[in-house]
Amino acid sequence: MVNELITSKELGLDLKFFNNRLGIDVTLYNSVAKNQILSAPVSPTSGYNTQIINAGQVDNKGVEVVLNGTPIQTKDFSWDLTANYGTNTSEIIALNGDIKRLELFKTEGNQINVVADVGGSYGDMYGKGFVYHENGKPIVDANGVPLTSEIKKLGNLMPDWIGGLNNSFTYKSINLSVLIDAKIGGDVYSRTNQDGWATGALTSTVGLNPNGVDVRDPIADGGGYLFDGVFEDGTPNNVYKDLDSFRWNSFARAERWLYDASYVKLRQITLSYSLPKTLISKIGLKGMDLSIFGRNLALLYKKNENFDPEVSNKDASLSSQGSEFASNPSARNIGFRAKITF
Repeated sequence: MVNELITSKELGLDLKFFNNRLGIDVTLYNSVAKNQILSAPVSPTSGYNTQIINAGQVDNKGVEVVLNGTPIQTKDFSWDLTANYGTNTSEIIALNGDIKRLELFKTEGNQINVVADVGGSYGDMYGKGFVYHENGKPIVDANGVPLTSEIKKLGNLMPDWIGGLNNSFTYKSINLSVLIDAKIGGDVYSRTNQDGWATGALTSTVGLNPNGVDVRDPIADGGGYLFDGVFEDGTPNNVYKDLDSFRWNSFARAERWLYDASYVKLRQITLSYSLPKTLISKIGLKGMDLSIFGRNLALLYKKNENFDPEVSNKDASLSSQGSEFASNPSARNIGFRAKITF
């Protein structure tokens, strides 16, 4: 095993204005990781599931921006804010020897294969999807069932950018801090939604069809499900299907259950109070801060349904974040903290 070697070039800019009440820090970077250590799957007949290899060369480039400001500052009150933004793109230049593809992870049911391809990006996601008409609609066959494509690239698990905004309000000895963070872009495969659709457990499997009749009612009574697609000639699909059979047989395509993993969260709120030094000095202390805090308080924005886009099905490793199955939402924590300085 060869040690991983990373070389990096950076260009930075750090500016301050208005007596340091406004500052901006910008970093452009381009890094080259050679002999990157990755886990590659092997045949179970070997007695192992994976082996550790050196993965050739991976190039990364990106931008990091941090903005600091104090919009309001008086004798007793101040408002400080910090905003950060970061984006990264990767390209697989070479893998191990003649290997052109490294399989990183397979989702539940092997619907999605997360890979690193030479010439591609880390975390590309491949699987079967729909066949599209030139008007952008999925094509259905004569029975109103969507066609299935060959295996193709469907997305990538890495976000387009991540960022956050922290506001800190201080009035005399009281401080209120509010942190919001975001991850925009990236894809995640949801086995929860796939199974929920197949079993009829989701609200999307109920409601009225274009006829104004419950989708679960018999087709003879005007019910049934109409897939939003077109025939090969571009005319709209008009074939209603029995929902029970359609749920199980027509939506095994991974693309149907691939969601945008974007989210914006109210990550943390903290309210603190610093006890007067004249009081705590009498008991031999230099300082005492009392705080109450809450973490993971609210999901402010997301583009998926029925699951928390931040969670992953397997573990915290990067490659497994492209999948979720029966996952629990991020835990909300509320607590009290005391900081004592002697």
